[in-house]
Amino acid sequence: MKIRRFQAKDNSEALTMIRNALGEEAVILSSRTGDNGGIEVTAAVDFDHDEPEDSASTETFVRPATYRRPFPGKKADFSRLMDYRLGKKKEPQTPAPDVSTYRRRVIDAIQLAPLRPEKHHPMVIALVGPTGVGKTTTCAKIAAWFKINQGLDIALLSCDCYRIGATEQLRTYGRIMGIPCEVVVKPEKMAGAIDRHHHRDLVIIDTTGRSPYDREMIKELGLWLADDRIMPLLTMAATAKKEDIEATVGAYGILEPRGVALTKLDETRTYAVMCRYLAASGLPIACMGLGQRVPEDFHPGSREFLRDLFEKGMGDARKHLNHSRPNPGEARI
Repeated sequence: MKIRRFQAKDNSEALTMIRNALGEEAVILSSRTGDNGGIEVTAAVDFDHDEPEDSASTETFVRPATYRRPFPGKKADFSRLMDYRLGKKKEPQTPAPDVSTYRRRVIDAIQLAPLRPEKHHPMVIALVGPTGVGKTTTCAKIAAWFKINQGLDIALLSCDCYRIGATEQLRTYGRIMGIPCEVVVKPEKMAGAIDRHHHRDLVIIDTTGRSPYDREMIKELGLWLADDRIMPLLTMAATAKKEDIEATVGAYGILEPRGVALTKLDETRTYAVMCRYLAASGLPIACMGLGQRVPEDFHPGSREFLRDLFEKGMGDARKHLNHSRPNPGEARI
């Protein structure tokens, strides 16, 4: 992130300066009356914006949790946000928090709804999302984790009929784990497949990856998930860029996902972009993946895990694996 201070004669001029220098995604951190009259405003923006030649020194930080973007993927009203931060709406003026404070605020603002299926309470979930984010592997991790840790009766369904080898990969996982795997070839066959496994504790559906920039294909995916018993989980890779995260959440919003399966946490050490966006969108984390091992590299949504991951690093976060249990006070998917 970049942090810059602006001196302006009034709110309007400050707004124009910030938009010109940092763009529409800038966030106002603080404002006060300038030493020589006018106002002094501190604003920030992601690093992926081009840095002006006359920019002041920068420091890394995470967007404050008070900045919240409505789900699904709609941008917040920038002018209203500016009005609030520039003093048109009353707000106690305080110094901008340091980097660690920002990080804690955002982590605390991320909503969690740990995936918690239970015996004799049938649950049907479907992993949806772009290609290459790890949906099939995550399906296998979820199945193995809940079978081993809770002894649940689980079935796997696949409607990924486009990708060569995808259904066979899931079948292989199923054979290894002793879990039935069924391929559904048409949208109208999905309800019948779910009916055949109505006695299971958990039914997991693997879907075809669809580009967030092809909304018609995502609408077509909605035909496969039309059954009201299905709860979609939006699968997103922690390595995704900000623009792609926004596009994915916005496009897949039509499927009304109940939470996020966050994958590939082991393939990056830069978590701030995803962390900020999830905090702003209000879309809760249901589960997380951080490697290829099934089911070892899996964790239900956990704030303790996130704090260790974002504040201390992957080594400390991995200590939670195989000891992970959702907090009873958190929401349940």
